[in-house]
Amino acid sequence: MPELLSGDAAQANENVRAKLTRMRRAQHSAMRMAERFGTAITRLRTTAKAEAEESIASERRQLSEGLEAVARVTEFAGQLIAHFVPKAAQAREHQTLDDILNKVARTKVQKARRERDEKRRGGDER
Repeated sequence: MPELLSGDAAQANENVRAKLTRMRRAQHSAMRMAERFGTAITRLRTTAKAEAEESIASERRQLSEGLEAVARVTEFAGQLIAHFVPKAAQAREHQTLDDILNKVARTKVQKARRERDEKRRGGDER
């Protein structure tokens, strides 16, 4: 403040007015910057939401396709079991088939989740 009031009264008055003008502009600049940040945050939220919805839709499609494939394999395996396995052993073979398919499905789901999580972590580190 002392530097603003140095010199004659007219100069001191002009210095104070200039300082006040800069302070008012700073307030408006800060408000404009806050508005820009708000807009950017809103845009980021919208983008993140769209990406999450797209990811969920993709996972649903993959799951649906996987379930259809498992159903086809199960049906085909059941036909083979009916033709080549004696009636007494068919229930056991069906259970073995179910166990194998469940293990394959769990492994695929775990792998897909791990890849998704690694991709997300990779994106955050950039």
